[in-house]
Amino acid sequence: MIDDVAEIVGNEDFSEFSSGDDAYYVDKTNYLKSILGKKTKVFLFTRPRRFGKSLTISMIENFVGLNYENPKDKSKAISLFKDLDIYKDKEFIKEYLGNFPVISISLKGVSSLDSLNEAINNLGEKLSQLADYIDFISSKRNGIFKYLRFIDPRLSIAKIRLEQIKRVNVNNYSLDDKKTIIKNSLLNISQFLSLKTGRKVVILIDEYDVPLAKTANTPFYDQLKDVYAEMLSNALKTNRFLEVGILTGCLQVAKESIFTGFNNFQSIDFNDPVFSSFYGFTESEVLKMLKHYHLEDKFETFKEWYDGYNFGHDHIFCPWDVIKYVRALTADINAKPEPYWVNTGSLDLLQDIYKRDPENYTEGFQKLIDGQSIEVAIEKNLNYQLLFSNDDENYFWNLMYITGYLTLDTELSTDNKTFLKIPNRSVHGAIVKLLKWCFSNNNLDFKTKISPILQSISIGDAESLETILNNLMLRYVNTRDISSGGPKEYFYQGFLDGLFSQVCESKKYRYKSNLSLGDGFADISFIIPQEDIRKKSLGVIIEIKAAKDIKDLEVQSNAALTQIHAKNYDKGQEDFFDLSEIIAVGLAFYKKKCLVKIEKIKL
Repeated sequence: MIDDVAEIVGNEDFSEFSSGDDAYYVDKTNYLKSILGKKTKVFLFTRPRRFGKSLTISMIENFVGLNYENPKDKSKAISLFKDLDIYKDKEFIKEYLGNFPVISISLKGVSSLDSLNEAINNLGEKLSQLADYIDFISSKRNGIFKYLRFIDPRLSIAKIRLEQIKRVNVNNYSLDDKKTIIKNSLLNISQFLSLKTGRKVVILIDEYDVPLAKTANTPFYDQLKDVYAEMLSNALKTNRFLEVGILTGCLQVAKESIFTGFNNFQSIDFNDPVFSSFYGFTESEVLKMLKHYHLEDKFETFKEWYDGYNFGHDHIFCPWDVIKYVRALTADINAKPEPYWVNTGSLDLLQDIYKRDPENYTEGFQKLIDGQSIEVAIEKNLNYQLLFSNDDENYFWNLMYITGYLTLDTELSTDNKTFLKIPNRSVHGAIVKLLKWCFSNNNLDFKTKISPILQSISIGDAESLETILNNLMLRYVNTRDISSGGPKEYFYQGFLDGLFSQVCESKKYRYKSNLSLGDGFADISFIIPQEDIRKKSLGVIIEIKAAKDIKDLEVQSNAALTQIHAKNYDKGQEDFFDLSEIIAVGLAFYKKKCLVKIEKIKL
């Protein structure tokens, strides 16, 4: 175990980092000079989740944030930044360190929204908490507020509006009144804070696109979007009290008119040359961190599992994965890498789109999991509603790119063509997880196929079972987790194991793969209980073969049935259960074609 263990790992509160040895911070502070003091007033940074967006927002807040208790006392800010790169620029420090009131709000905690009223109340609650905090710090009557009184009429009005925001969900406001309060909320809060301090305000909005993502597939989306767009426009476009506004999120949604008419706005995606390494860790940063923890010999493992993102001209490691694995290694030097980033998120949005038409994506997924790249037309202004209403596969691949599951293949991409690939081993596992979900009861489309499968087996209808399996093969088999060397028998067994383990999910089916029966091991076996409890159950034994070519299917399916008898699988199952008969199923596969033979064995 390594003694020098970081106590703060993956923290999103920059104020908890200090110049002591209890935490490790990858220094991104020099980027502040590309944000503050520029003609651009509003910046939107889009990056995948867990790439350091929230920590960066906190870093900016702590850098520019005014000490309301004593504006001249910047000791806390100095203690946080004195050992970082930005502190070398004394003129910049003098102009910006601790000099601005800050409005900071995170929308990442917005829950599922089932109605317009709930969505408005949810957003109103976030703003109410923000207004309450601003009112609290300004009511202390000390520090910068010590000599201020309600002399300016604008301040009196701003105070009234602040109270409205604080009580937006408490007072008996109509829905239209709430909409109006929310539309003007950030503008009114910034006006109040600016008039109270005599300084312009910095507005920070983390995960700005969450309310849109949560409601994208609802009938009230447009109504919420209009309220939200006007709130942002009032705060960031026409706000004379604004020094700078910074937003973070996964998607830029300019096509949905969120930022229509912004002439002081800059959207910064992965490939912006100035900010390409602002989020995530470069190779040199990872090497420096590993050296700090005496883990240099683990670099190749970090690279295999967590590297591979191409942002602009930089190779980027997923920061969450790197930090978590460093933490694991400092506790146990033999710890194995895990897909930490993948496990922090949900595949729901990808699944919702994918399940509508898996055939659209099987060829692309086949290439990706085999280590190849796919050609995609990049859509910079992806629209949430288009994701749900349009079956164009290009939108799906763009979503996977923007959310961090794919990255640019810089070796193939040109000015005219863009190629995407899976960035690393960690994400490869997530893609496989998405595909395996196809054979889950959580996929309702697949679940509808379960009863026909059992029905065709129980009555010995080989033709119907063959039709079902062939359709499933056409739909899903290209999404296999095997090498590009071609399908083998073990793959087909894995395919059917995934299929029948879901079909026979209930314990009453006694499902087993590779169960010791008779003189060998049956590929798949289970029982089908009868609805009439007076009748005995049916036993099912499935043997699988891979054919060399299409003409070999007949031979191999018969060979599968022969093996069931030769190895006495049926006798073995009969010894286990009280059965009326056994259904022996011989399956032969060639590529995406299946041939089924069924024989009923009376007992």
